[in-house]
Amino acid sequence: MSHTNSKISIKKIIGQIHLWLGLLSGLVVFILGITGCIYVFQTELKELFYADRYFVKSKGIKPLPIRVLKESAQKAVGDEYPITFLHYIPETTYSYRFRASKTEAEALTYNSKVIYNKMAFVDPYTAEVLFVENTKWEFFNVVLQIHYDLLLNNIGHQIVGWSTVIFVVMLISGLVLWWPRNKAALKQRLYFKWKLTTKWKRKNYDLHNIPGFYSLALALIISLTGLWFAFEWFRPPVKWIANGGKPLIEEWKVFSDTARATSPDLVDSIEKNIKERNIKGAFFYMTFPEAKKSSYSSYGYA
Repeated sequence: MSHTNSKISIKKIIGQIHLWLGLLSGLVVFILGITGCIYVFQTELKELFYADRYFVKSKGIKPLPIRVLKESAQKAVGDEYPITFLHYIPETTYSYRFRASKTEAEALTYNSKVIYNKMAFVDPYTAEVLFVENTKWEFFNVVLQIHYDLLLNNIGHQIVGWSTVIFVVMLISGLVLWWPRNKAALKQRLYFKWKLTTKWKRKNYDLHNIPGFYSLALALIISLTGLWFAFEWFRPPVKWIANGGKPLIEEWKVFSDTARATSPDLVDSIEKNIKERNIKGAFFYMTFPEAKKSSYSSYGYA
């Protein structure tokens, strides 16, 4: 067999791999693309469509204590749904969002995994509950879950992850198939050169080939970031590369005995500590323990 025939044979094999992998992963990748495009604008869309719950009517002089706001939120969602999480931006027109959720990690589907997930939007200046949302079936949350695991929990997460791996292989094999043999062929691979006599089959091929080449780098980056969320084993080598080949210093979570859920004034102390740091416009999260042995935690980012 000649060298040329060998190249053609290899390209044919790669072409078949490219074709069948596309058939296997195409629907999943399409769903991931649509849901990803929607969810990337979820903050802007939520604030547009849910403005009456995300923003207060008028900003007061000083927000009420978180302890008081939590009590109001808990009364609204019901004592059977203990609040465990708060997301807020101090001293702004944003409402405070108190979440009550409970999940079953080993469930087969999203419906059985999420036992309940409710969110109370509270005016921080009046303690008025603006809205109680059934977040389990809120549109953007469902979109996120479809993107994450196709509503199939652990099984779906694996399907999404390995479909993304297949898509990465497709991108690489697609580049091999695209690679031109000479300069004349290169021109046809970089821009459209259609005539009135150009057949639809050629046009379809060009529509796949040319935009595919220009979007390859972006698609590869997006796919690799998806693998970061899909597989634990993918993260250490990425961290190692990002750190210039040096081992990372392991982060340790520190818990204090004073952070036990034994003092009724503990939430006030945490809130006071945050205010003293005076980080304007920062997002803050606070978790509330369900049991006495659990710990409070609070963190934020600007």
